[in-house]
Amino acid sequence: MSQKPVDRVAELVNKGADIGKSVVIHETAQIVAKKIKIGDAVQIGPNTKIFTKNLVLDSDVKIGSNCMLRCNQIELGFESSIGNNNDIQPYSLFKMGKTSRIGNQAHIRGREVTLGDDVFITNGFRVGGGGRNEPDAILTVGDRCTMHNNFINLAKPVSIGNDVGLSPDVILITHGYWQSVLEGYSATYASITIHDWVIIGMRATILPGVEIGERTTIGAGAIVSRSLPPRCVAVGIPAKVIKTDYPTPISEEQQDKLMIEILQTYRPLLIDKGFDVTRVVEEERGILFEMTHGSEKIVLSYFRGPQVPPKAFAGDANILLTFRGESKKPGTVVMNVETLKITGNLTPLVHDIRDFLRRYGIRFYGYGYFSSLHPTISHDMDYDSLY
Repeated sequence: MSQKPVDRVAELVNKGADIGKSVVIHETAQIVAKKIKIGDAVQIGPNTKIFTKNLVLDSDVKIGSNCMLRCNQIELGFESSIGNNNDIQPYSLFKMGKTSRIGNQAHIRGREVTLGDDVFITNGFRVGGGGRNEPDAILTVGDRCTMHNNFINLAKPVSIGNDVGLSPDVILITHGYWQSVLEGYSATYASITIHDWVIIGMRATILPGVEIGERTTIGAGAIVSRSLPPRCVAVGIPAKVIKTDYPTPISEEQQDKLMIEILQTYRPLLIDKGFDVTRVVEEERGILFEMTHGSEKIVLSYFRGPQVPPKAFAGDANILLTFRGESKKPGTVVMNVETLKITGNLTPLVHDIRDFLRRYGIRFYGYGYFSSLHPTISHDMDYDSLY
């Protein structure tokens, strides 16, 4: 005779937990906490275990299968997600902001780990190492950062600002020692600070005590042993500054030319995704696509503004990329590439444009996860017949 499935939600409510609507906790999951507050539509997968004094899960949080979360205070923001097979066990605090995401197979230790809003972390992220249990083992990550299979040593504090990118295999080290200091060797323990809008190239290593100024670019494979000023480019072993005051500001005309080139690059992708681009109008300071998708006529355009020609609003649906232009027709989607704000209906095509512009560093945050449309290529072939 089969056993009746365990209702984990009812079980927690009976113990005094504050749980919202449409919450799904798999029967093999386990939550042990003194205080529990779970928002609407939270999902917790099979064999996941959460041990904490205070658990706060905002609405639409998703935690996958086979995860271990153990920490005194756990706070996961609205629409944040944690994938599968993650081992997350800081001592005092683990906090994720809204719409932040951790992939699979993360291993996170330390005293406190705080991730801001819209942080995107792929698979294999590691935090901890030597000194991870000490009071200074604190990782703070700002908003809109992207990280990969990086290793961040937390013998001392690591502070990462907003809009920072750590490319795959980047390593941050806050301590270094081996031979005895009594024989004249050194032992180094020092924090790392990375300011806003820094990008660190693949397989670079940041050593103890380094501070990297805002908007600095670090080349792939560099070893950074000394602090770097803002707005520079540094490469090599050890890393040396090869450019300062980088980048050089560009003119409005150059910006217009770049936007036209970007949309021209986007055109074949639109066709690949099932849009019939029937007409392209390229002007000195703008570009316009007329296209159909099913029975719908769509106009996609770029014009700097404030003056935008009426033809940009001639479709059943209109999407305007602009610096200063405004909609002249109800229902038009306006994507301002200067303020990075969107007004109008967030259709799948708008999300696809968001994801495409992201490849050029033009990132519209605050509108959910980045997502793209799939190509219309057929998968009807019987692949098994090929073997």
